[in-house]
Amino acid sequence: MVAWDDSGALFSDLSAQLRAAGFDEQSAAGLLGAANPDRLIRYGALHALGTSGQVPALIGTPHGMLTQLFVRNGDVPLAEYRRVLSPALGELLETLALVSVRDDTVFPAVSITPYSNQHFLADMRFTCPSARGHKPVMHAREDFVPPPHATSCAILQNVKPRSGRLLDIGTGCGIIGVSLAGHYTATAGIDIEPRAYQFATANAHLNGRDMEVHTADFHGDLQSYGTWDHAVFNAPGPFRLHDKSPDVDPMTAEGVLHSAVDSFLGLLAPSGVVDILVAIAVPKAASGPAEVVDGWLRGHKEVGGIQITEVGDPMLAVPASAIQKGKLPPGSLLANNKEDIDYLMGYFTRTGIREVTTVIVSLSSRP
Repeated sequence: MVAWDDSGALFSDLSAQLRAAGFDEQSAAGLLGAANPDRLIRYGALHALGTSGQVPALIGTPHGMLTQLFVRNGDVPLAEYRRVLSPALGELLETLALVSVRDDTVFPAVSITPYSNQHFLADMRFTCPSARGHKPVMHAREDFVPPPHATSCAILQNVKPRSGRLLDIGTGCGIIGVSLAGHYTATAGIDIEPRAYQFATANAHLNGRDMEVHTADFHGDLQSYGTWDHAVFNAPGPFRLHDKSPDVDPMTAEGVLHSAVDSFLGLLAPSGVVDILVAIAVPKAASGPAEVVDGWLRGHKEVGGIQITEVGDPMLAVPASAIQKGKLPPGSLLANNKEDIDYLMGYFTRTGIREVTTVIVSLSSRP
């Protein structure tokens, strides 16, 4: 990957070039048959697969060419690339190593997701080879930095911007911090993954936002990064089962919330707030997620207040009807494969779970 730290001017130019080419969320969604940009983000691989026969027509316009390269993550002939894109844009994509050229073919090196009048670089979840008969290939790597997805949309649509200083915890490609930065006097993102630092820094440049990015483990010492009025944490997935060991698994919803109390509240100014997106398994004996969260955090004197906002997204929930049938809803993001799905549904049945609800837990520090 090219070191993008000092490429602010190039990314500013890239932003202007992408806009001039008409590459935005509405055009990409329309070209790939998505009802709206949110659905394209949620079902990107399906829309990519469903438009494989449209590639020759797709690459005839600049915004279609960019959609093929960076949303479908497919290759294009070099001759068409040179003909359709402006020389300035084509050269800039190569200079920033966002594409590579091999054997008269141009291949994407990253994804670019247009969203809310912005653009976000990230790794590719899949690639769609243009050769006939080649199916989309899903990608997985330990240091994967995901493009914007359903949880990103859920936070941006449900978290109320505040004021002062914002900390984006587990920033990934930086979509949360970059999108909210305009409401704050200062914004920073932290992530344990060094490649996330590269992507988030590039995306701050690309979208004209002043956001510092740091490589850090949120379980470690974060005091050196200052005091914040608002923090946001998109808790990592997929869904993790609550274990019964004496020590709570830090990656379960309960573990994430305990970490938030132990690590994040101490970073907040008086009456500051941290918003955390988590999926909560609600037992039949509980009235709802608020009662579950209250039980987990009861006794933590550091917490000044708790507010629960339910996220109405079917991809991030398991209704009671689905648990009764023993089937995860189509398109769910809470498990990745059949083995995990079967185990998850069996666990819900055995342990008396009524439903899984994704919520934003807002914890405030004491005044």
